[in-house]
This record gives sequence, structure tokens and C-alpha cells, in this order.
Amino acid sequence: MTTKSHAKPARQVLITALTAGSLAAIGASAIDKSELPTTDKSHIAIPITASAHVTPNALYTAPDAPPIIVADWIVAPTTRGSALTPREMFVAQTIPRQSYVTHTRRSAAPMASPTHRRTKHAPAAFTTPAADIGQSLVGFFISNGDEPGENAGLLIGNGAAGGIGQDGGRGGLLFGNGGQGGDGQPGQAGGNGGNAGLFGNGGAGGAGGASYKTGNSFSVGGTGGTGGDGGLLGGAGGAGGTGGAGFTESGAAYGGWGGAGGGTGLFGKTGDGGKGGSGIASTGTGYGGKGGTGADSSWTGQAGKGGVGGDAGGDGGARAGDGGDGGDGQGFGRAGAGGTGGQAISQASAVGGNGGNGGNATVLGAGGSGGNGGHGVANAGTGAGGYGGHGGRGGLVSRGGFGGNGGSGESNSGQANGGSGGDGGRGGPGGPGGAGGLGNGGLSKSGNGVGGDGGVGGDGGFGATGGAGGKGGTGASTTGKSYGGNGGDGGAGGTGGQGGTGGTGGGGTTSNGSNGNNG
Repeated sequence: MTTKSHAKPARQVLITALTAGSLAAIGASAIDKSELPTTDKSHIAIPITASAHVTPNALYTAPDAPPIIVADWIVAPTTRGSALTPREMFVAQTIPRQSYVTHTRRSAAPMASPTHRRTKHAPAAFTTPAADIGQSLVGFFISNGDEPGENAGLLIGNGAAGGIGQDGGRGGLLFGNGGQGGDGQPGQAGGNGGNAGLFGNGGAGGAGGASYKTGNSFSVGGTGGTGGDGGLLGGAGGAGGTGGAGFTESGAAYGGWGGAGGGTGLFGKTGDGGKGGSGIASTGTGYGGKGGTGADSSWTGQAGKGGVGGDAGGDGGARAGDGGDGGDGQGFGRAGAGGTGGQAISQASAVGGNGGNGGNATVLGAGGSGGNGGHGVANAGTGAGGYGGHGGRGGLVSRGGFGGNGGSGESNSGQANGGSGGDGGRGGPGGPGGAGGLGNGGLSKSGNGVGGDGGVGGDGGFGATGGAGGKGGTGASTTGKSYGGNGGDGGAGGTGGQGGTGGTGGGGTTSNGSNGNNG
């Protein structure tokens, strides 16, 4: 009977021990010893992936052995005549196979030196992760957003434009522009513009989506997105997005409102308000959207202007959108002007939009001017122009804003009313009042034509004169009556100041408008 030999397990133990010893001897070329775990010298467990796992001990010595392939690279065992000591052992760490460089398996011939093995057969895992981490760190701090709405790197880069109805990405905290907001789907609001960091421009707001309806139904366009804020130390605020148009066959159609302008930091210009959307109805009534509000100024820059009102049209009537208000001037910043009212046209009555009001100044600078009224043009109904917006209040030793002019009114067979001018703004201490806006004309072929009244002049500040009243508009008609608009009164002077001159009345064939009173 043949006795079963125990040489095979012993050989496995020797292979395992020799592998650990060889790797320990040459491990400096491929293993960072600082990453090796601390082990107890009294017992060393070596989790090497092999056919058997044993704990080597000092009873076994390391005789000659052929080269062994471990993890796809060659280990040439060194002939020793002594036992392996615990300090030559190590706990092998598991490394994923895909992290190694793929190469053709070579013959198991001994290597010339550890340096030769390190340069030609070193695993890629010891070099590639460092490069990847470096690239990731750079991208984390310095990069542009590339996906829709993606933010820039933390410090430097531009934000990406938003997708459909999505906000734009943020710019870098140090340098970079915010991304533009995405345009909305039908009836959906546009995305907001992304903000900048210290230096950069805010992204513009996205446009609201247009809405199309058939039959007897109402339609509402989407609101424009808000502009992003400019940089704290430099950069402009983004403009508000345009409101979406509303279209319908026989119902009411409403244009979306324009988006508000974006702010900024200490020095830049802030964003203007977006234009209101148009409201168009084939046989119904159309309503234009209101223009967006301009953003308040930085402490030294220009405030945003109000957005233009949306236009309107429809056989059943049309009412255009009002202009947006201008932003206030903060600190030493300049106030923004109001937006112009939208235009209206209809077979029935048509009314132009009113101008937006000018912004107020807080410390220095003139008040913002009011926006002009929009025109109203009708066929059989009344055509009326919109009113001018009011001027804003002035700062120290600064005048008030001018009133906006009224819009014209026209009609074929109905009455035509010209829009009245807006009132001038009050002057700051030591500043004159703003002049009132002009009334516009009313022109009709067979109906009556009535001119709009002039705006009232603003009061002067301490020791300053009042603003002049605006002139009245002219009334005109081919076969009907016509009346001139009244002139606006002059503003009162401040303490020790002179009052403003009243405006002249407008002319009319039936009667002229009266002159305004002096302040």
C-alpha cells in the first residue's frame, strides 16, 4: 500500500511563504509601505489569492523553487537557506484585476532586477488614480458647466445654459458668468438666469413659452424668467426673459409677464426687465403682458429699466400691457426709467398700455423718467392711448424724474382719446422737480377726437424750483368734434424756490384745452 505523501500541502505552504517573502523583498518598487497595515508579529495571516491559504511558521525553510506568477506579473523567488522571519512578511492587499495594465503573459524567467520589474510591469493602479484625482480636483475648482443647467467649477468657470424651462448654471465663485435660463415649453415659465460670483455677468432669464389654443378657449403665455445676479465686485445683472405670447381663436388671449432684471454687487449695472408677451385673439379679446421690473442699482451703477409692455390684438377688443417700473437707485446709483406701454389694435376698442414709473433715487442722482404710453388703434370702437408713467423722486440736490408722454389714440369711426402725460417726480433737497409729460393727440375720422392732458410738474426740493407742467394733446376729427387736452399744472417750488410753469392746453376745432396753472 502506497503511503500518501504530504509534499503537496507543504509545497503550497512554501509557495505561499516564498511569495510573501519575495514580495516583501521587492515590495518597495510596487507597494507603498506606508499603506501596509500593522500586524502582530506573533502570528501573521497572509490572505494571498491562491489554491490554499495557510499560516507560515518557522518550521519551514525556503528551498529552490521555480518562478511563480502572481496577479499577472512575475515573481522570481530568491534561494534562501534560512526560514522566513515575521518582519519579512506582510499582509497583501486585494487590488482589482482591472486596475492592472493588460499585457501578454511572459515566460517565468527571473527578472534582472527589481527596477526592471517596476518600470515594465508595475500595475497602473499605482499611477492612474493620482492622475484621475488631480484632474477631478482641477475640474471641481476650474471648469465650465457643459450639461444643461450645470454649475461651473467652484472657483472659476461659466455656468451652462438651462434646458427647457430650467435655470441656468451658477458661475464660479471668483470668475465666471451665470448661464442663461432655458426657454419654457408652451405656457411654461422660462428658467431663471444663473448668478455670477465675485466677477462676472448674471445670465439672462429664459423666455416664457407661447401658448396656442383653438376654439373658444383662453390662452396664457408663460412668464419670462428672472435675470441672474452679476458679480459682487464687478459684472452686470442679467435681463429678464420675455413673456410668452398667448394665441387663441375665439376666447381670451393673455401674454405672459416679462421677467424681472437681475441685481448685481457694488459696481455693475443691473438688469432690465423683460418685455411682456403679446396677446392675440382672432375673434376674441387680446391682453398684452406687463413688462418686467428693472432691478435696483448697485451702490454706484445704473439701475435697470422697466420692460416694454406686450402688444395686444383681437377682433373683440385689445388691451396692451403696461410697461414695467424702473429700478431704484441705491446709494450713489442712478435710478432706472419706466418701460414703454404696449401697442393695441382691434376692430373693436383698443387701449394702449400705460408707461411704467421711473425709479427713485435714495442718496444722489436724478429720479428715473416715466415710460411713454402705448398707442391704441381701433376701427369701429374707441382707440385710446396709454398714460405716461410718473417720474421718480430725486436724491440730494438732484431733480425728480420726468413724466412719460401719453400715447396716441386713433379710430376710424369711434372716439379717439389721446393718452395723458405722466407727472414729474419730486426733487430731492436742493433739487428741482421733474417736468410733467406731454399729452398726446386723439385722431378720429368720423368720431370725436380728444387730446390727452399734460402731466403735472413735480415739486422742487428745499430752495429749488418746481417742475413745469406738460402740454396738452391735440384733438382732431374729420367729421366729428375735437377737443384739446388741458395743460398740466406746474409743480410747487420748495421753501424759497419758485413754482413751475403750467403747461399749455392743446388745440381742438371744437374747443382748445385750458392752460395749466403755475406752481
